[in-house]
Amino acid sequence: MSVLIETTVGDVVIDLLTDTAPNFCSSFLKLCKLRYYDKHLFFNVVPNRFAQVGDPSGTGGGGSSIHGVLDSAVTSPALSTSRFIADETPVPLSANIITSKGILLATKVGNTPHTNGSQFLVTTQSGPGNALSEYVVSFRDYTHFATVAEDYSDVLSALNGMYADEKGRPYTDVRIERTHVLHDPFPDPPELQDRLRDIEKRFLAADPPHGRDPNSSPLIERPSSEKLPIRISAKNDITANDEDDLSDAAKEALELEAKRKEAKSRAVVLEMLGDIHSADAKPPENVLFVCKLNPVTSDEDLELIFSRFDQNCKAEIQRDHATGDR
Repeated sequence: MSVLIETTVGDVVIDLLTDTAPNFCSSFLKLCKLRYYDKHLFFNVVPNRFAQVGDPSGTGGGGSSIHGVLDSAVTSPALSTSRFIADETPVPLSANIITSKGILLATKVGNTPHTNGSQFLVTTQSGPGNALSEYVVSFRDYTHFATVAEDYSDVLSALNGMYADEKGRPYTDVRIERTHVLHDPFPDPPELQDRLRDIEKRFLAADPPHGRDPNSSPLIERPSSEKLPIRISAKNDITANDEDDLSDAAKEALELEAKRKEAKSRAVVLEMLGDIHSADAKPPENVLFVCKLNPVTSDEDLELIFSRFDQNCKAEIQRDHATGDR
């Protein structure tokens, strides 16, 4: 079970340990589906140790499991009696695990037992004296729920290299942009489907009259409950106010770069699903891709149309290898 996490410093794929931490993994997957983690801040970075995220307030005292988020009896997840998940049977952290890079642990609020909500940490450096070394006693009851499977953008090194203040908060804001669930073995509660429909309606209504793609980047800039002042964005090293002073060419360049990163993220998802061979694959220069064809169009029709430009051209309409559909 994998999840692709887009951040402002690149993308990373994690594999969930659903056998050893089924309750937290299930909650985590449902939160990802609800786009709960969108724009969450990495609010605590300990150099050569770990980076912490998953609290919408950014203080280390917030966050909720999916049960608290879906609790219709309260106005805020923080008030729900279902906010937290009880500690699951801990798996002893081996000497190799505690000094490894890319280990994800569910973190508790105030180190209080049975307060697993949405917060987690990821180790950013490996070797003796790094990662969870010297923390293993403090974290012995914490849930190891996932590991980093792919980090093509070297996100962990980027997080590890962030300059932080005395409280551990980086001077540049690094955020989760979007999470993509590649496979979820757990059934969805009925309330989740209602929330998902509400999210889709919100995105479609955000850009009338043509609507907005629900799979595109989120419209929010940060969680409404975040209690920390905004700092320099790690995405483009400028603040929202600075962007007003940019030239039209600079704004266009930033927009193109954002689109490039989003296209790259979607390509990684397709690669993980097996739809394409490689996210970095590019067609030969003499290949033309045409989309949104009429359903009745055939290979022969395309060859006839384009043969006026090249008598040796060939055309092939791509079809689903399982169903044969275009």
